[in-house]
Amino acid sequence: MSRLFVLMFVFSYIVACAPSMIPGTRVEDTKENRTVLSVLGAYKMAVENRDINAVLALCSERYYEDNANNDPSDDYGYKDLATKVLPDTFNRLKEVRLDLEIKGVKVEKKKAYADIRFQFQAKMALPAGEKWHADTEINRIEFEDENGVWKIVRGL
Repeated sequence: MSRLFVLMFVFSYIVACAPSMIPGTRVEDTKENRTVLSVLGAYKMAVENRDINAVLALCSERYYEDNANNDPSDDYGYKDLATKVLPDTFNRLKEVRLDLEIKGVKVEKKKAYADIRFQFQAKMALPAGEKWHADTEINRIEFEDENGVWKIVRGL
């Protein structure tokens, strides 16, 4: 009986000392992690609403995308994001559904990273008519703290 008591005590101690997780994720429940996740929630809404200004409000003016390759011809910054990338993308889309599965969040002082599985469905306007398109990808969105506000600097 004492062995069972010791095992139950050890198990209770381990469970009590384990970090709590944000519901629906494998992300530790901290103020910083919740703040990063709230930015991602706002991004999801902005994309689904095809709201260019709302997406831009979440991004740093230092935003820079290199598309994870060594080809500089497809790189773009905040200005191109605002004037070309988002308008071109949102103008082709008639309806958008975006699911973000958060795989992990890491906050290090003034930088944060969120590893995400994007599931994207969109009704696209094509010359032959409207057509649904779906895609899934794994990506890392990077953030920087700008005067107490987490801004997206890479990864869209």
